[in-house]
Amino acid sequence: MVVEPNDWERELRDPLSDREQGYRDFFASLVDAYAEHRPSWNRLTPQPRSYLTFGAGISGVSFGWVFHGETEFSVELYIDAGDAEQNNAIFESLKEDQTTIESNLETEVVWEPLPNGRACRIKVPRPTPAPVEELTPDEQNELIDWGTNQMDAFREVIEPRLTQF
Repeated sequence: MVVEPNDWERELRDPLSDREQGYRDFFASLVDAYAEHRPSWNRLTPQPRSYLTFGAGISGVSFGWVFHGETEFSVELYIDAGDAEQNNAIFESLKEDQTTIESNLETEVVWEPLPNGRACRIKVPRPTPAPVEELTPDEQNELIDWGTNQMDAFREVIEPRLTQF
């Protein structure tokens, strides 16, 4: 028998808000869908927060699904290797291939150098009809399908370009 840490005790003391529960439920379904789509992928444990990330093969660089505010869901690459100069070098190297990346993804990509911090972000956003806790099951399923397919395409285009770092 394997014992894993869980949030049961914390939740008894400090119950989750509707939004936190919405994030955890949404990402649990997304993890199941992505694992079914990509069986070799290491499953993640969803937390009650607005993002779910996993490593991109470089320390400090991660792929993620993220809710930004109440009306945007995105697939993204977050670059925070601990040094602003290194982050910017990775970001700029990828940006040099912007036309090819966007052409392969068949969508416009948002390139955010995040000048007020040291990190950078590259994302493919999609509007949501409501905050996560108000999404209907059909709206959630549509976002999960989009997030699964978009992450697959995003990784396929971005991962080979990360091997140089």
